[in-house]
Amino acid sequence: MKRTLCLLLALVLMCAAALALADEPVKLTIAIPDKVNVEDYNTNEMTLKLEAELGCDIEFEVYPATDYKAKINLMIQSGDKLPDIIIGNDSFDNASIYEWSLAGALIPLTDYYADPELAVNIQKTYEEVGDFRSLITMPDGEIYNIPKFAQSVGNEQGAKLFIDMSVLEELGLPVPTTTDELADTLRKVVAAKPDMIGLAGYNGVFGGADGTSFWFDYLMNSFVYSDSSHDFMKVEDGVLSFSYTEDAWKEGLKYIKSLIDEGLIAKESLTQDRNQWITMINACQVFGICYIAPSDFTDERKSVFESIDPMIGPEGVQFARYNPTMPASGMLITVDCQNPEAAFRLGDLLCRQDYTITNRWGAQGQDWDYFDDYVKTLTDYDESKWSATIPGCEKLIIVYDDPTFWGSGNMQNRAWMGIGPQIRGFGVAGGRTINADTVTTYTLHMAESYMQYPPFYPEEYVANLMYQEEESEEISEILANLETYVSLTTANWLLGNGDMDAEWDAYLKELSNIGIERAQEIAQAAYTRSHSNQ
Repeated sequence: MKRTLCLLLALVLMCAAALALADEPVKLTIAIPDKVNVEDYNTNEMTLKLEAELGCDIEFEVYPATDYKAKINLMIQSGDKLPDIIIGNDSFDNASIYEWSLAGALIPLTDYYADPELAVNIQKTYEEVGDFRSLITMPDGEIYNIPKFAQSVGNEQGAKLFIDMSVLEELGLPVPTTTDELADTLRKVVAAKPDMIGLAGYNGVFGGADGTSFWFDYLMNSFVYSDSSHDFMKVEDGVLSFSYTEDAWKEGLKYIKSLIDEGLIAKESLTQDRNQWITMINACQVFGICYIAPSDFTDERKSVFESIDPMIGPEGVQFARYNPTMPASGMLITVDCQNPEAAFRLGDLLCRQDYTITNRWGAQGQDWDYFDDYVKTLTDYDESKWSATIPGCEKLIIVYDDPTFWGSGNMQNRAWMGIGPQIRGFGVAGGRTINADTVTTYTLHMAESYMQYPPFYPEEYVANLMYQEEESEEISEILANLETYVSLTTANWLLGNGDMDAEWDAYLKELSNIGIERAQEIAQAAYTRSHSNQ
């Protein structure tokens, strides 16, 4: 009898333990890069909200952002046990993701995307950004990434020229419209103000570690379409080529060299990095910069800078560099994940609008609110005073103090600060609402600039080339060698070392020796594939 009772008790305890185990939340481990102004991902308010909504337990493995990709790659190549989820934070290119998938480290998510019960929020985003699956489909036909796809008009037009309008007004000068007028304006400014730098940039020609050179692209786009962020590839009638092989490139170099020779462009633009540039423009008086916005000036100087159109070149060329928002690495689910559906649900939830806003702008009710909710708290609402930041967008959100939350570097524990999947259309950032009575001059200038450059975008452009594994290895080496050669040769010419005209044919021959025709062939195949999938 006693034995029977013991067996029954053991059975009851086993059942109770099983039920308790079944009630335990699913545990998901996440690899994520550190962020200096995120206090603790594990106790972050955004994390706690996600855990409560999904009924899961999220545990982070935080790695230094400086070598995050290298760390993840080493773990995969070494066959280490991987966390359930790897957050990309834009740091993984398509080639790396595809390489890891071929190594068997990632699970395909294609079927999850097609399931309306799993991809609830992702499928809703198609209404805002379009069905982007073709843009993240790998050469094997599978999708491995829940991307970050945060559309922003401002970020698509980085190579804009901002000039100090107060100086133009003081000297009684008109806004320049052509390359000759720009050169004349810079001469008059520097002559009248000897301590002022005409134009100052950074990252040389190809863009260095940042992968882009705003000042060079802006000036060269008056001669031939220039996009340093895509290896200076351009497209005409579906045919891809490299801008730096054309005679128009040489003419553009001659123009830029003339500005450097006259001391109108700081020579440091060819060698300094972004941090050095920020120090320069705040330590010295600078008339013009090329960037997304004059955001790196001190507050008292921001308001005097306004963007002006691309300059019209001697042959009537007038391009603006266009970098359409593309899906970037957001979240990968590894082969070691025991609950991939739960992991996918987390990624899907991170794409819901309120989470995408929280991730970027902070806690709802503290850092931002939906404008319709905010209006209900006002006793003297005057609709005529309020407008969306981007003309044509609906008034969606009001952001209370974004410079403090996003730009100050202050430690906070309310959001992941833009890390992790976010899929949102132009209407979110563009729908930030401003009040005519309280908005700063700087914000008004930026709002005006957003619609200024789209008329000058090229009709065809390189946006997202998906290479096969063999192609990626081959073209990466060729492009790296081309970049080194073109960057050094161009810098030498701009600094007056060598004869551009006399050396031009030898320059083109060396491009051929390095393999530019093969690079063009590989890139063309990837471009053609990407357009056939759309």
